[in-house]
Amino acid sequence: MKGQLIRLILSDKGDGYWVWNAVGPFGRREQMHVHRAVLFAFVGEPLPGKDFACHSDGDSRHNELGNLRWDTPQSNSDDATVHGTRPRGEQVKTAKLTEAAVRKIRAGGRTKDHVCEFGVAEVTIQKARNGETWKHV
Repeated sequence: MKGQLIRLILSDKGDGYWVWNAVGPFGRREQMHVHRAVLFAFVGEPLPGKDFACHSDGDSRHNELGNLRWDTPQSNSDDATVHGTRPRGEQVKTAKLTEAAVRKIRAGGRTKDHVCEFGVAEVTIQKARNGETWKHV
């Protein structure tokens, strides 16, 4: 039967967000984050440019309607900064330096020596030294 839903499964994606996994009659799978599903169901379609489902308290598991809103990507990014949920420094999986290394770089020494010691590009050392990156250190 067309449009028939066979299974609806709620699961944790492993990144802190809950998702609905719907499986149709021919094994076709659809997935939607719960916070988006709640907003679609109770608020409706987002306005153009405000299509990010944002958690007002920064808790990705708090999916009550009063904690959710449609907003801009910039607002969502600002929320992550305010709530402390944005990874920075060593929390970033691709970070090549540590906070201790950045402190050592800023304390002085030749760029080329730091390049050899930390195994990173010269521009990485320069950006860390002048505060373009690692601003929180």
